[in-house]
Amino acid sequence: MTRKLADRGEIGHSSTHWYRDREMSNTSEDLLIIYESEAEQWASYLRFHLVGPISEAGICCYDIALVTSRRDDFLRLGGYKCKLLILSRGMLEGLCQLRRFFLARVLRPETSVVILLCGVESLDPLLELVPLKGEQCLQISSEQEPQDYRLTVAEIVHKGKKVKPALAALGPKNQSTCVSGILELAHLLGYDNSFNRVG
Repeated sequence: MTRKLADRGEIGHSSTHWYRDREMSNTSEDLLIIYESEAEQWASYLRFHLVGPISEAGICCYDIALVTSRRDDFLRLGGYKCKLLILSRGMLEGLCQLRRFFLARVLRPETSVVILLCGVESLDPLLELVPLKGEQCLQISSEQEPQDYRLTVAEIVHKGKKVKPALAALGPKNQSTCVSGILELAHLLGYDNSFNRVG
């Protein structure tokens, strides 16, 4: 299918907002597309078809290989109104503990999460590695046409716009509680308070 999409001329980098280009941007945070390098063309394809119902400036494509232990990254990326994970074989095979921790933190709440099955049959392998409520995520398939899910994804984004970003709405005390929750999850996955691997 990737070859067919490339033939259409719908896949490319020139018009895609990649994460590094947006780090200092003040644009809205509507849709975060998380992918592994082998699925980069799919990220571009999805963005191409979701622009319209969703603002072009509000879509960010994020290569999971860029994950670091910076807490600010986890908090900022978790603030997107909708997170779309492209679940490919490469994604599953590359899920080290840091990436698992990243997904466990960013893919919240699950009702704001869309998972595209790309070359895998189910969510089960992911759920064995990352503590998510799979039944609350919207599951789509690479066999579906974009019009089958683009409005549903847009609806998640627009619902998110009605609620203030979680951290912005939290007072100092609750922000501290949120950070404590991140550290607790990090400890469970084998990291210290500086997000360095223990042992």
